Amino acid sequence: MAMLPKATFSHKSLWFLEGDGDRKADDENTTSGVLSAIQHRVSRLRADDLPVTYLLYPGLTHGAMFDASMNVVILHMSGESLLASY
Repeated sequence: MAMLPKATFSHKSLWFLEGDGDRKADDENTTSGVLSAIQHRVSRLRADDLPVTYLLYPGLTHGAMFDASMNVVILHMSGESLLASY
């Protein structure tokens, strides 16, 4: 993304939606440092004046995130206010 002109992203935005719920210790998809890596990436993109939205869902794990994120995406696409809904 850093090599593309900023005009390429005109009228576009990048969204990160993540839950921080505890995963099972034996979950093969458990990866440490994901939240901090996402937060770092969001900060860097915002520093480059790119439109980035980051929403953290406390306590939600992967499965629960599907419903939560789908609702947010539908609200956003419909033009409804995201923050007024939560």
